[in-house]
Amino acid sequence: MEIKKIKQQAKNNIKTYKHHRMILLIPLVTVRLYLFSQLMIFINALQTNMMYGSNSIASNGVSYNTIPLLIGLLLWAITTMVTKPLMIESISQSKKPLDVWSNMSVYATPIYAVIVNRWIRHLIYQIPTMFFWLTAYATAMNYHYDLTDKCMAISIITFILGYWLANRKRQLVEYEVYRFPMYVKEAAQASKLKMTGNYKSYYKLKASFIIWNICNWCTFGLLSLYLYQYKVASLLILDKEFNQ
Repeated sequence: MEIKKIKQQAKNNIKTYKHHRMILLIPLVTVRLYLFSQLMIFINALQTNMMYGSNSIASNGVSYNTIPLLIGLLLWAITTMVTKPLMIESISQSKKPLDVWSNMSVYATPIYAVIVNRWIRHLIYQIPTMFFWLTAYATAMNYHYDLTDKCMAISIITFILGYWLANRKRQLVEYEVYRFPMYVKEAAQASKLKMTGNYKSYYKLKASFIIWNICNWCTFGLLSLYLYQYKVASLLILDKEFNQ
């Protein structure tokens, strides 16, 4: 099926109970905004401290409490774990989110396992990024800015590489376990098999949302109330197409 037809069908699929899902997405969107604001504050504090270095940090540095950031991460994890399976089931069954809440344990458990496994993979693959980033911070505090720039450049490369490796051939694994409940390892293998030869279609669909994503950034994530379910519906259809 063409990408245009997939997206049109996805729009039709989410029309029913669209506003009910928007209400369900409010906590996730709110938490994302809070987490983003805490990340910006944290990054600004680190950049300021790196600029002044260890000798001047006491007088000119910016102190930052990491607890609000950790709380934001925890709330984001909880809202993501609750929202994702409910969205998939609600759209797939064309039902209100509250109507599929009662049997959530049936279809959500495999999705939970896949999501947690993905987060763990990201943490593991981003260890080099954290190492080079901490090294960059340490060198900046000691005024070795030539090394800081190199470490920051390497950390960007390792971040992109780590993100790609963590998601490699696992892009549809949540939808795989939703249709056919299985263990994480089996789902990963099934997803890899499915993605082989289908990368072009998948990334064409992802690329078709670029303008939507830009608009979402411009609205500080508020467009996610619609865009989130639009993407889920599109990926459900694409996954079904790959199964045929």
